[in-house]
Parts: sequence; structure tokens; C-alpha cells
Amino acid sequence: MQFVQKFKKKIERLILVTPTHPDIDRDEYNQRAPAENNAYIQKISQTTTDRKQVKSLVHHIDAIFSTNDPYIPAEVKGYYERDLGVKSVVYPERGHFRAKD
Repeated sequence: MQFVQKFKKKIERLILVTPTHPDIDRDEYNQRAPAENNAYIQKISQTTTDRKQVKSLVHHIDAIFSTNDPYIPAEVKGYYERDLGVKSVVYPERGHFRAKD
């Protein structure tokens, strides 16, 4: 979303895979995630997103989550559905969608 916002280019579809969100419980995340991820995820999740601008530039937004993601809980989907009208898909037992998952 930051890329879309920065370059202000209209696109047909944006697919978000296990995205973080500013409203995520930071304490819970810090317990779930490896320490080396915390500063990076904190920076990304607290970057201001102009939701109106993103919605005006992207025709369809999809988000993909997993029921057992060790870092981003599937409940985060509610933020994106509420804030951007995202269509979410939650896959069972896919972890964080890494090759080892």
C-alpha cells in the first residue's frame, strides 16, 4: 500500500499477504515474533496510510491470511475489511506463507 500511495499510480488489483496493521496488539506481536523482526514490523505498521487515496487508486484489494501464522493473527483481516473494504481469504494451517511453512 505504501508503494501505491507513494507513486500514486492506479492499479487494478493489490494482493496483501499477511499484512500488519497499526491497530495490531504490539505486546502480543512482540511475544510472537523473533526480536529481529520487531523494529522492522513496528516501522511498517506505524507508517501513515492515506486509506482514501489507496481506495481511489486500487480497484480491488485482496488480503491473504493463515489460521496459524506465528506473526500476524488472522484477526487482522477485520481491520482491512473495515478500513479498505478488502476481500479477505483465510487459509487453514499455512503458517506465514514461507517455503518452510
